[in-house]
This record gives sequence, C-alpha cells and structure tokens, in this order.
Amino acid sequence: MEAKIAFEAAKDKKAEDLVIMLVNPETSEIVFITLGEDDLDPKTGEMKVKLPFLGAITILDKSAEAAE
Repeated sequence: MEAKIAFEAAKDKKAEDLVIMLVNPETSEIVFITLGEDDLDPKTGEMKVKLPFLGAITILDKSAEAAE
C-alpha cells in the first residue's frame, strides 16, 4: 500500500539520509524502508512510501551525529 506521511524531523533533510523503520504489531517483524530522491519533500517533511503492512513507524536519520 502506498501512503503519504509527514514528519517534522524530515524537514530540510536529504532523502538519502533518512530511513523509515516499520514494526508489524502482530509479528514484531521490523523492516527498513529507504527513500528515493522523489519520495521526500524537504520543505514539508512529507514522504511517499510503499508499506508492506501497517504498524508503528519511526524515522532514522543517518546524518545525525552520535552523542559523545
């Protein structure tokens, strides 16, 4: 299924730096979804993604610096 999701944290980011983590509530299966360049509007943080199932979603930012 295709969905549009907006994340405040995705504003002003590059699609290549973001990964969506999706958790299946019935099986606890975790999948990671990468974004193509056309899948993210950096001005609004809206993403267009294909989800294999519905579940809890979070966004991971590969460009974020690790805390020391």
